[in-house]
Amino acid sequence: MPTFEATLDELLSKRRALARDMLSGASDIQVSNFEALLKTR
Repeated sequence: MPTFEATLDELLSKRRALARDMLSGASDIQVSNFEALLKTR
Protein backbone atom coordinates (compact mmCIF):
# COMPACT_ATOMS: atom_id res chain seq x y z
CA MET A 1 0.00 0.00 0.00
CA PRO A 2 1.53 3.32 -1.06
CA THR A 3 2.08 5.99 1.53
CA PHE A 4 0.03 9.18 1.67
CA GLU A 5 3.04 11.15 0.40
CA ALA A 6 3.50 8.84 -2.58
CA THR A 7 -0.19 9.04 -3.48
CA LEU A 8 -0.16 12.83 -3.12
CA ASP A 9 2.96 13.11 -5.26
CA GLU A 10 1.37 10.98 -8.00
CA LEU A 11 -1.84 13.03 -8.01
CA LEU A 12 0.02 16.34 -8.07
CA SER A 13 2.23 15.13 -10.91
CA LYS A 14 -0.84 14.22 -12.95
CA ARG A 15 -2.42 17.62 -12.22
CA ARG A 16 0.78 19.44 -13.20
CA ALA A 17 0.97 17.52 -16.47
CA LEU A 18 -2.67 18.31 -17.24
CA ALA A 19 -2.16 22.00 -16.46
CA ARG A 20 1.00 22.11 -18.59
CA ASP A 21 -0.91 20.52 -21.48
CA MET A 22 -3.83 22.92 -21.17
CA LEU A 23 -1.58 25.99 -20.96
CA SER A 24 0.56 25.03 -23.94
CA GLY A 25 -2.39 25.06 -26.35
CA ALA A 26 -2.34 23.82 -29.90
CA SER A 27 -0.04 25.52 -32.35
CA ASP A 28 -1.88 24.34 -35.46
CA ILE A 29 -5.28 25.99 -34.80
CA GLN A 30 -6.48 28.23 -37.60
CA VAL A 31 -9.48 30.49 -38.11
CA SER A 32 -10.85 28.01 -40.65
CA ASN A 33 -11.38 25.55 -37.79
CA PHE A 34 -13.97 27.93 -36.33
CA GLU A 35 -15.76 29.10 -39.49
CA ALA A 36 -18.97 27.23 -38.65
CA LEU A 37 -19.12 28.88 -35.22
CA LEU A 38 -18.37 32.32 -36.60
CA LYS A 39 -21.10 32.06 -39.26
CA THR A 40 -23.84 31.27 -36.72
CA ARG A 41 -23.50 34.66 -35.04
